[in-house]
Amino acid sequence: DVRLASKRGGITWRNKPVFISHAVAKQRLGLELLGDGHARVWFGAVVLGKIDFNGTPIRFEAEKWLDTAVTHPEEQGEVLPMS
Repeated sequence: DVRLASKRGGITWRNKPVFISHAVAKQRLGLELLGDGHARVWFGAVVLGKIDFNGTPIRFEAEKWLDTAVTHPEEQGEVLPMS
């Protein structure tokens, strides 16, 4: 499912607001339903985090960033050295 984030960086799920981030304002976000009351949120090939539909209010849990971004398996390619 693809959703367009509002000018404030939020989306709606079943008419309930879910704040994602100001950084994604007016951008298209992908939602991947996981079947356990969660959805993974994608920005292009990058996972931003998960939405937890089980609580009230509905919450967005940002991905914990380490050294590398979590990307979609089809988008992962060979990493080339920088020159």
